[in-house]
Order: sequence, then structure tokens, then C-alpha cells
Amino acid sequence: MNSDATVFIVDDDIAMRDSLGLLLGLKGFRTQIFANAENALKAYNPKWFGCLLVDVRMPGMSGWSCTRNCASAPAICRSSS
Repeated sequence: MNSDATVFIVDDDIAMRDSLGLLLGLKGFRTQIFANAENALKAYNPKWFGCLLVDVRMPGMSGWSCTRNCASAPAICRSSS
């Protein structure tokens, strides 16, 4: 695993965000966590190295829209329902 790679977690559910961050951290992944797509986009840098793990259904901007705006990053989209 490349130690420079980061999994960027975007989820409005705090329990899901924390669980994913903990699980991935225990498996050796570096993570960065965002409570919504808008905050992720404000922090987004096209030079990021890693992938997005986004919730599809969030208030405000959806996970789909977030991934379209971060086109240079591979994305995994999920929904809890």
C-alpha cells in the first residue's frame, strides 16, 4: 500500500463516518473525513492522491454531485438505505 494514498470519506452520518474512519485506519489506510459534500469540495485539491468514499444520499449536495466535481479522484459511492 502506498503510504501517501488517502481515503477521503464524505458522509453526513457521524456514526458511519467514524466507523469507516476507524476501520480503514486500523487496516493501515490514511483517512480524511468530511461531514458533507460542500466541505469536501472546499478542501478538494486535484493533487490529492487516493480515493473518495461517499454517501450517495446526503442533504444538500449529493454524493454523485461531489464525485462529478472531483473528477480526478476515483470514487466509491455507497448508500445506507
